[in-house]
Amino acid sequence: MRGEINFMNKQNLSIIFEKIKNSCILDKGIYRNTTDETPLEIAIVMRSIDARFVLVNAHLDLEDEKSIILENLYDIEGCLFSFQFKKNLPATYNSITSIYPNANWGESECFEMFGIDFTDNKTAKNGLLLTSQKELKMPLLKQETEKILIRKNKVQEDKIV
Repeated sequence: MRGEINFMNKQNLSIIFEKIKNSCILDKGIYRNTTDETPLEIAIVMRSIDARFVLVNAHLDLEDEKSIILENLYDIEGCLFSFQFKKNLPATYNSITSIYPNANWGESECFEMFGIDFTDNKTAKNGLLLTSQKELKMPLLKQETEKILIRKNKVQEDKIV
């Protein structure tokens, strides 16, 4: 009986894994998915199939400097899965630290560098920048916004010429 339960659990995990894999696009060795689900919902599913959390990252949407993309990366038996979540700024997401405590550092970094608020993460605070950099508010958000605006201006100048 015990062997049957283990087989059923492995079979169920395999089915869930295949569904996740099929919902993604393989791009440069990483399965990518832009989803309408929340990071917490994805984290719960990924934990259920014993996925390892790798990192949380953020960047501005290249098409729209008013939207931020949060990315959570997971590893399942050597396969990398990237889930991307897009919101307008200022963005708020549910923290996944209750499921994956090691996400705390990445969430803190996204909070300080991009101003993303993570509900239920009591430890996300400013503290990554050096004391001399404390006057900088969301430095990566500011830097990426400037790069996008410069790129857009260059494209417009090229169209005029």
